[in-house]
Amino acid sequence: MIPFMLALFACPDDAEPADAVAGVDSAAADSGDTASVDTGDSSAGETGESVDSGDTAGSADSADTADSGEVEELTCLERLALGNGFPDTPDYFSVGATINTGCTGTDHQEIEGVERVVFLGDSVTVGTPPNTVESFYRNQVTAWAVAKWGLDAPEYLWGWYDVLNGTGYEMESGDFAVCAKYGGRTDDLVQDNDQVIDCIPEDKAGLTTLVVMTVGGNDLFSLADDYYEGIPDETLIASTEEEMQNLRDAVTWITTDKARFPGQMYVVFANLYEFTDGEGDVDACPGADFVGYHYDLANPSIEERIAWMQEEMLRIAVDTNTDMIFLGETFCGHGYNRADASNVCYRGPDTELYFDESCFHPNDAGHTALAGLFETTIEE
Repeated sequence: MIPFMLALFACPDDAEPADAVAGVDSAAADSGDTASVDTGDSSAGETGESVDSGDTAGSADSADTADSGEVEELTCLERLALGNGFPDTPDYFSVGATINTGCTGTDHQEIEGVERVVFLGDSVTVGTPPNTVESFYRNQVTAWAVAKWGLDAPEYLWGWYDVLNGTGYEMESGDFAVCAKYGGRTDDLVQDNDQVIDCIPEDKAGLTTLVVMTVGGNDLFSLADDYYEGIPDETLIASTEEEMQNLRDAVTWITTDKARFPGQMYVVFANLYEFTDGEGDVDACPGADFVGYHYDLANPSIEERIAWMQEEMLRIAVDTNTDMIFLGETFCGHGYNRADASNVCYRGPDTELYFDESCFHPNDAGHTALAGLFETTIEE
């Protein structure tokens, strides 16, 4: 996502390296426990199962339930039918994906024997101030992976960010690498920034590698920028198609080019999320003035493109036999309109906020939820 640039934050010069990542509680990592993730009812979805989207929390019965102060428990498939909460929702159920039993993502890979973990994508993966470094999802997933596969943990500084360059403080340490960057988009994976090449060099490409990434958020907000600058709809359509093709090309290359990537390559990526709970009013976030966003995401042209991008990301996971986590669906209801009981993603009066002051990035609780989505999806 777009970086929250606070120059006052930097890695302390006197930070001492340690065997654990960024101070993550080693006892928690050793236990193998995964974070509790609020996805609604965890009923398992079957491959290609269809859902009547009219029977979701957006129905009249659901509105009555919200008015009474009670929250309707949604099944896994009902929550997926809501998408990001916008009226225009993705048609996930014609894609043929296998949904895991925890409803955290898909279940297309049997991920085992991992020797190296690589983090690609955007600033959500790098980690941003003002969140604690210990909370960054990549550091939580790293500690979990060390415990699960007996990997060599990175040094302490690897878990930090370099706010001036918008990257991780160190690219590689132990059995881990990070090539994500602030403002990263799908074309940075291979086409413009070579994240894949940098983090999976030929001398490491024979290892059983797990690639984890959040990507596409900057592409989404670029779409909104372009729309309100008057870019024609046909150009917006072509742009989003190119962005998703970039993701498809990168994932396909990693998983099928055995001459370049001879080792077993697993890929797990997140779909799109946003902070308005599908209401579209970016001003609901107090930091909107700081980052200069004052438009409405709940515009039919934008909604249609978001729904298509979400659907296409799931299709990429199916076609490449990789996995996608349901980040947008999980975070909907944890944004800046989470107190609106009429919202289709409403989860209750005491629901925790998952976004920080920058609007775009997870806060500590959001990073923990995101780590849980990745861990449970990888585990299954």
